[in-house]
Amino acid sequence: MTSEFVESDFPGWAARLRSGERLALARLLTYAESTRRDHAQLSSDFLEFVGAPDKPALRLGVTGIPGAGKSSLIDVLGSQWVQRGHHVAVLAVDPSSVRSGGSVLGDKVRMVRLAACPNAFIRPVPSGGALGGVTAHLDECARLCELAGYDRIVIETVGVGQSEVDVALLCDALSVVAVPGTGDELQASKRGVTEFADVLVLNKTDQLPESNVQTLVAMYEEGLGLVQGRAASVLACSAVSGRGIGQWLDVLEEKVRSPIVARREKRAALFRRVLEHTLLQRFWANAELARGFDEIATRVSTERLTLRRAVDRVVEAVFLSGAAQGNRA
Repeated sequence: MTSEFVESDFPGWAARLRSGERLALARLLTYAESTRRDHAQLSSDFLEFVGAPDKPALRLGVTGIPGAGKSSLIDVLGSQWVQRGHHVAVLAVDPSSVRSGGSVLGDKVRMVRLAACPNAFIRPVPSGGALGGVTAHLDECARLCELAGYDRIVIETVGVGQSEVDVALLCDALSVVAVPGTGDELQASKRGVTEFADVLVLNKTDQLPESNVQTLVAMYEEGLGLVQGRAASVLACSAVSGRGIGQWLDVLEEKVRSPIVARREKRAALFRRVLEHTLLQRFWANAELARGFDEIATRVSTERLTLRRAVDRVVEAVFLSGAAQGNRA
């Protein structure tokens, strides 16, 4: 079998992946993450060749504001999952630079204990500028991890706050991490990512008096109840002491014992979101189209044209252009 990833050797790569070979998984993830069209096409062809995993893994999304301690909590949570006999994969989405397009990809250094576990696999994933905290190729990455035998997959988002709703469409359970005393108490009453949270994790509670912690838990529960219209799980946790991690695991295991909730419906919605993002990328990558709207952008900047009318004109021009091309074909 050749070491090169080519269509003629899909059966060999599939066998290596299903055997849990980490090198094969890493190589296939590189193709799934690639911005090259030929690499992306090859990755999709491979996944369609292999098919769905025999048993879907539990996908957990972890989101929250930067500095909330998401990586540290995942380190503790994942380590306890491994101790319980699970195979854990972490896909840590890292923000890409707007200027250079590069990413630091440094979340792995905050997961020291989990990184040392033989049954754990941590992969930093560049965001590629995707909105909503997830990337267009992240679903393929999760599928590859499932096929490699990882039955618990954690997807850590970039941590931009309320806009990270797309990760809920990619996962079976969503946990939002907050830090008491930083103003996050107000976020629990806002619609956004907290609408979709299965668990709200209050981290760093070891730094507060117990009476304050219980008051905050009650406050968050009330706020989430107003937003979601149902009882929400709010857990006081600490990545340092391990407090609440066992409770967190128990809540997540309930997700495993029940059927995977509405994954088909979620995937249909995720398709629409990824389509929106991809269409925008293709639009701005088209130099001819971009040049055609320079004049409109200038008129907007000088306030001779409203934003709404400018957008309408662009949309109409794009549709007219598409219709013309269709008629010529």
